[in-house]
Amino acid sequence: MLEKKPHQIIILLTISLVLMSSIMRAPITTMPLMLPQIAESLHVDQSQLGIITTIPLVMFLLISNFATKTMVKFGLNRALMLSLLSIIIGSILRMLVNMPLILLGTALIGSGIAHLNVLMPPFVATYFPNKIGLYTSVYSLAIMVGSAVFSLITAPCCRCIWLAGCHGIVGISARSYFTFMVFDD
Repeated sequence: MLEKKPHQIIILLTISLVLMSSIMRAPITTMPLMLPQIAESLHVDQSQLGIITTIPLVMFLLISNFATKTMVKFGLNRALMLSLLSIIIGSILRMLVNMPLILLGTALIGSGIAHLNVLMPPFVATYFPNKIGLYTSVYSLAIMVGSAVFSLITAPCCRCIWLAGCHGIVGISARSYFTFMVFDD
């Protein structure tokens, strides 16, 4: 691999930070917008799909306490990649319109995001130790902008390319995974 200048590494780290942050809420906040289409494709009442919006919150409760153990065992970068991989696999599973796979995918996404919630502050502290406040603000802003952008594009995408396409767009988290791979331990 070619040697990178320090400013190039900072740019790649910042891009990774923004991309990872941008997917930390979108898979959860866009799901309620797609419930009518999911209910129709599964031939169930919308009220039966409430569990889909609850699973990520339960995963936050159950998994967040163990995220630091994952980081200690695998290292920060590998733990972040495992979290992103969990979100990617979960997004792929939710593209398959099958209730057990949608539930499993949602649980994987919730687990991945629960880890990211805990691992992002150490990421900022490790790679931006002299500008923690600035990069924490960047990360917080990226969470909000990512959620807003994905919420805005969900309805038009559902109309144009329907459900699988919507999940695929939410699953664009692969972009941050491949960007971040550069910094593997």
